Amino acid sequence: MKVPFRFPARRGVAIAAAVCASAVLTHAHANELYFQMNPNYNGLGQRQAFLFGAANTTGTLTSTDGSVNQTFDLGSTGFSVLTVPNNYELANATIQNNGFKIQSAGNVGGYFLSRQPFTTDMTYLIDGAKLGSQYVVAAYNQIESSYPSQVSAQATQDGTTVTFTPPG
Repeated sequence: MKVPFRFPARRGVAIAAAVCASAVLTHAHANELYFQMNPNYNGLGQRQAFLFGAANTTGTLTSTDGSVNQTFDLGSTGFSVLTVPNNYELANATIQNNGFKIQSAGNVGGYFLSRQPFTTDMTYLIDGAKLGSQYVVAAYNQIESSYPSQVSAQATQDGTTVTFTPPG
């Protein structure tokens, strides 16, 4: 089971404060992109992956639980938009099987948008071939206690261990 984990950042984190995440993430194959969906405000709105690459490149978007399996074709423009079901948003401080993988025989890049009226969250899709083992996370200070900063990690293989090390 490949599991993303969402961890709410601590209150009082300074603007652009760094949280070092040391993750034992094993290698992934080329042409695989990974992402998961942190909640945006109230769970409504659109969740979409925007993909780009060479014209007519094809591939698939799959969820780690196997429920979502959607093909795509970048067509003559080299661009495609895939809608992702809202019910895959991550919950607080738990391990879930709610990640996504985009696979293609050609090189594909992309980003993910979680859009609602008056708020949009964005993430770049992570190229599995470029995964490392240590990351720094920057977060805003609590804007409001009901909207904490968020960080999540997605394993690319079973048995992955992730360690979050707050500064200090």
